[in-house]
Amino acid sequence: MKSESITKKILLSGKLRLLSPLLIGSGHGSDDASRDIEILRNADGQPLIPGTSLAGVLRAYSMRENPAAAELLFGTQKTKAGAYDYGLQSAIFLDDVILTDHVSIEQRDGVSIDAWTGTAIEHHRYDYEAVASGACGSFSAEITLRGLHEAHAEEIDALLAALYHHLASGFHLGAGTAKGLGRVRIENLSILPYDFSEKEDVQRYLRVDRQLPLHPEVLAPLEAAAPAARDFEVDAWFAIRSSLIVRDYDVPKEEQPQEDAPTGEDAPTIVAVMKRVRKGNDADYLIPGSSLKGVLRHHAQKLLASLQLGIEPLEAIMGPDTQRLEQKCAEKRKSFFYVEEATLKDGVEDAKQTRNRIDRFTNGTIDGSLFTTKPIWQMELGNPVLHLRFGVENAAAHPERAGLVLLLLKDLWLGRIAIGGEVGIGRGTVDGVSATIYDHGTPVTLQRNEDGSITPVSKDVAARWQGYVDALCRKEETTAETEGIKEGLA
Repeated sequence: MKSESITKKILLSGKLRLLSPLLIGSGHGSDDASRDIEILRNADGQPLIPGTSLAGVLRAYSMRENPAAAELLFGTQKTKAGAYDYGLQSAIFLDDVILTDHVSIEQRDGVSIDAWTGTAIEHHRYDYEAVASGACGSFSAEITLRGLHEAHAEEIDALLAALYHHLASGFHLGAGTAKGLGRVRIENLSILPYDFSEKEDVQRYLRVDRQLPLHPEVLAPLEAAAPAARDFEVDAWFAIRSSLIVRDYDVPKEEQPQEDAPTGEDAPTIVAVMKRVRKGNDADYLIPGSSLKGVLRHHAQKLLASLQLGIEPLEAIMGPDTQRLEQKCAEKRKSFFYVEEATLKDGVEDAKQTRNRIDRFTNGTIDGSLFTTKPIWQMELGNPVLHLRFGVENAAAHPERAGLVLLLLKDLWLGRIAIGGEVGIGRGTVDGVSATIYDHGTPVTLQRNEDGSITPVSKDVAARWQGYVDALCRKEETTAETEGIKEGLA
């Protein structure tokens, strides 16, 4: 058989659904300068996911699983021939995905935060569009296997099986993936393999109506993606101690002062309401991934400073901050730390709270400074209402990454990290209720008991976790600063 002879065609199809908002920018802002980033659209104005974006994400995943087989499927780079004496073109052809169903465009804003002061950096506010979660469109791809693939059939089949599972269970694409954006999944993924050694299969493939092959496959749908075996991930539930607010600066019309509201110095003005995200006719309270990652990064920097480790370990895990990049004090790095966006619906309610600004010198109220905020409050204390999911990639080769995740979970669990705004008046602190820690694919469960104690883990697990923290501290022996990991989590 010649190396270029076609031996098999595999057609993939399904429905691509957004599990979190998607941001694939068009490369420029809006014409009226109201947004810094607009989503990519086709000529009809429909949101578009280019096949190149899908190919890049799937190629990167395949290179981590099996580099040699990945080059056989996705082709070799122009700059090198890879493990072969010749260049290879890609055997996988991916169509663009046009999002046509349940499409809703969100207008989002963000701001860069100073890593040390925790305050907004001047002139660093930005606005962008994103396609809301729930949107979907048709997914299709075609894989062409040739004679040159026959010698590596076992490796290619194993990689294809991993790719099918990756597509059906969920993956990230687009911008902001480390902050929870761009999580998608292929639903009802069908696999149609046409074996070109079978005459009937060739005829079925070549027909205009393209009949099904002799042995079609349908991958069973998966409810949620299990973390990769090399990663370290936390999936935890928390209770809000009192209240929480992540400000939405685009105040909804119904929240603005009414015409018959009091005027003058005594008129209360709502200056902060909880950010919300629309889901059909309903709306959930939203904690963006950018807010969560910013909070965890800020606390991680303080943790590492207290351990006298400097900023290098943090930048190696989470990448450099905006200011250091602008000052050219650091090089761009990929963030290996990721978080998912969090939404709250059940167990919480919003309620207005009117307050006065106080003069710091006289301790008296400031005239005309009566204002109202609208945070969310937990209705029944102690119930799990906030679901957080965060972790690090490739912790198997870098155990210090898992150590940082454990320290962050410990401080979140104990209420030492405040989420959102107005933390100076006690908002945003949480208590851990339960957590599942995926330690390189193996789940370990923590549960808070009624008396406040935590269900202990085995000595082997506690010793392994302590080793991750020690790797972060770059010390062979357990230090006083890290001894608390056993008390807090074991």
